[in-house]
Amino acid sequence: MNVGVTAAKSRGMKHFVLASALILSACSQQEARPDIKVEDVWARAVAPGQDSGAAYMTIRNDGGANDRLNDIKVSVAPMTMIHQTRTENGVSSMDKADDLVIPAHGTLELKPGGIHAMMMGLKVPLQPGDRFFVDLTFDKSGHQTVSGKVVAAGER
Repeated sequence: MNVGVTAAKSRGMKHFVLASALILSACSQQEARPDIKVEDVWARAVAPGQDSGAAYMTIRNDGGANDRLNDIKVSVAPMTMIHQTRTENGVSSMDKADDLVIPAHGTLELKPGGIHAMMMGLKVPLQPGDRFFVDLTFDKSGHQTVSGKVVAAGER
């Protein structure tokens, strides 16, 4: 066997292994990204003359990085804020909720008695079967528009 050829093949193999290791390392160091899905969007019907209501939904993050909900707008109201219901000493109050993080491989639920999208100045009374749109803006995932449905007061 020719020693020069064997040494050249050995160096070639070392370079191949080194290049492969560098490529695998670069791939594994890519930034993990969130993968946001907004599901089960709904609101309860409101009584005639009532000018506020709440929208609920589940925000799921199937990705490997946290994301943050920065803004929310609902088509049926000129002003929407994220509120959180808190109960202390038997008294419930609503406060503006800030810093809503959707954890990697986790969910953020907007639900009655907890975090919800408070719709103020409703343009029309919400009636069962009505549809509405919700525009959400996330820190990393950008903008999403989803559709929601109004349900009867006792339905959910």
